Amino acid sequence: NKSHKSEYQVSFYGGEPLLNMDLIKKVVDYIESFSFEKINIVFAMTTNGILLQKHAEYLAEKDFRLLVSLDGNEKHNCYRVFRNDKPAFDTIIKNINYVKDNYPVFFEKRVNFNSVLNNKSSVSEVYSFFKKEFNKHTAITEINADGIKAEKKKEFLKIYKNFNENLLQSEDYAQIEKENYLSLPKQVEVSNFIINQTNNSFHSYGELLNNNHICKMTGTCYPLAKKYLTAKGKILACQNVDHKYSFGNVTDSSVNLDLEGVANSYNDYCMKLQKMCFKCYNNKTCDQCFYFLNIKDEKPICDGFMNEKEFKSFISSRVESIEEKPYIYSDAISKSQTTK
Repeated sequence: NKSHKSEYQVSFYGGEPLLNMDLIKKVVDYIESFSFEKINIVFAMTTNGILLQKHAEYLAEKDFRLLVSLDGNEKHNCYRVFRNDKPAFDTIIKNINYVKDNYPVFFEKRVNFNSVLNNKSSVSEVYSFFKKEFNKHTAITEINADGIKAEKKKEFLKIYKNFNENLLQSEDYAQIEKENYLSLPKQVEVSNFIINQTNNSFHSYGELLNNNHICKMTGTCYPLAKKYLTAKGKILACQNVDHKYSFGNVTDSSVNLDLEGVANSYNDYCMKLQKMCFKCYNNKTCDQCFYFLNIKDEKPICDGFMNEKEFKSFISSRVESIEEKPYIYSDAISKSQTTK
């Protein structure tokens, strides 16, 4: 599309991507060897920060968007350890401060943080740590429960902590909400609700051209709307999807992508959920990705299904939030980066 300056982001994930810096440099060099008149390519990376100091100069030079995984102070970060069980906190902090001191503009503009809430931390303490140490906010997420084996559930629950429950217990709840409201899980849900309810709002020209006012079943992205390549060459819908749902693979000599097979599997998954979707009261604004269901089962169960009572409660809670904070609407729309 040549009608405007499009921005495409090439992101590197792990494991730990900085362990293979040679490959990253080859990818960057390859992309920069082209002359794009209408496309702006930006690079991004999620890193644990262990090798950050070693490669800081290159990352700053290429203006990488960095997301550093750090759960807070030394106590909060206690589950992130080296293979010998030695805490990684001191090394990570040393590296972050190196970037902060030597590349201050890059640090201010491009370095952000992600923290995982656990039984050793609290929302209030984590926010306070990042504000005091780096004058930044961090995105706080709960520990991902996907794929937990039944026999490990008790062990998992020992370290799990619910974000909303913990936030409401914070003495400085009002201040945290004021400074970070668009990144809080509840507000993210409300923002997504607003965007989904805006019928003339689309994330890309592909969505606009394919929409035709037809309800797309489930909240699953259109096939290949996003593209994610694993270290072993598998092509996935995104970085969060199980490798068994691979669309194809990339080898040294070819890209193997069965487009008809991708379409058939997508349609097959939709057909499995069809009856349930038609009965669901939230089918027009669903955000449930079917790759996170047992979609290969003969009769998968949708976790996002809503009956009439559940849907009324869902709508009521979102509308109440918007009535309480009207500015959420305009902020959500402006930050959605949609094409209308």
